[in-house]
Amino acid sequence: AAGGLGPRRLGLVEGWQLHMDKHQLREAVPGSDAASVREWLIRGTESGLLVRQEVASMLPAATLGVLPHHRVLDMCAAPGSKTTQLVERLDGGGGVVVANDFSALRCFTLVKRTASLGPRAASLVVTNHAAQKMPRPPAARGGGGGGGGASGFDRIVCDVPCTGDGTTRKHPEVFHRWEVALALRQHPLQLQIAMRGCALLEVGGLLCYSTCSLNPIENEAVVAAALRHCSGVELEDVHGTLPPLRTAAGLSRWRVTAGEDGCGVGSWEEADEERRLHWRLQPSLFAPTAAEAEAFALHRCARLLPHSQDTGGFFVALLRKSAAGASVGVPECAAPLLAPRGKPEPAAAAATDAGLEATEATADPAGGGAACVGDAETGAEADE
Repeated sequence: AAGGLGPRRLGLVEGWQLHMDKHQLREAVPGSDAASVREWLIRGTESGLLVRQEVASMLPAATLGVLPHHRVLDMCAAPGSKTTQLVERLDGGGGVVVANDFSALRCFTLVKRTASLGPRAASLVVTNHAAQKMPRPPAARGGGGGGGGASGFDRIVCDVPCTGDGTTRKHPEVFHRWEVALALRQHPLQLQIAMRGCALLEVGGLLCYSTCSLNPIENEAVVAAALRHCSGVELEDVHGTLPPLRTAAGLSRWRVTAGEDGCGVGSWEEADEERRLHWRLQPSLFAPTAAEAEAFALHRCARLLPHSQDTGGFFVALLRKSAAGASVGVPECAAPLLAPRGKPEPAAAAATDAGLEATEATADPAGGGAACVGDAETGAEADE
């Protein structure tokens, strides 16, 4: 029955891509090939033998090269498709996946989604915490933490909340609600989650930063700011890990829209004080300088364009912590997310991992946090 739908085997994961969306399957005429495929998918999903997932959202787990013994963190895990991928890659080898989400309700969805893992779910821990304040795990027994000290994660999926503008093919309503200010509001939270992920990485560990957006403010701008404020963190070339998908290189130049007429601003210095205040501009929104662009090599990031292979739009970047004692700064636009309620916002300053831990220890978890979910105004999620 699937033959008429033009299925394509995926080299990225053990799976197939059907070139027919859920709306077409729902509207399939009873007795047709499409209706037969729909019933087969429903039976397979209910039994736990199948996982239905957007091809683009498979990328973060597929790029990390998770090994059975790894400690893995999924920072914004719900609804859970990526988490399922990660647990399956452990294959009972003694590793663990910590799947976190800020929303208790979404954590319930996450547990329900991963119930199909059966005995393999013994390798899964679900937590309900603000991702930008995620605490360190205890040191692994006999592991790299040394004695009873803090340890980190070998692999981290940092699939952050975003505007979801890459999903407009399947969710046209996202396009109708889109506005410039959405990305400007998301950027500080995205950056703080990425920075916290870098702080939680073990030396040699990999972090995959991703969004279902194509806006450079949510993507390359966040990666560039993270590289600027995190010493000992390098950008890996992710393109070689994504065969046979066709990807576009990351951007190194862009302009930030800061006007009702759609006019763009090329740099922080170019924006006058009125625009900075009205549009709430931050230095980290802008493209890197020529010297930074050469050092950061943002072309190593990958953009998945919808028309290239019938997928959603997606962005993915792979960061590696290469040095022990790497410091993690707190960019000015992200610092308020760590501020305790009713107290002054912490000044932007470089801080070691230990310093960031101390900052978090004084913060009220209920204050300054933001839901680690799809954008509140668009409801966009990469997994769905």
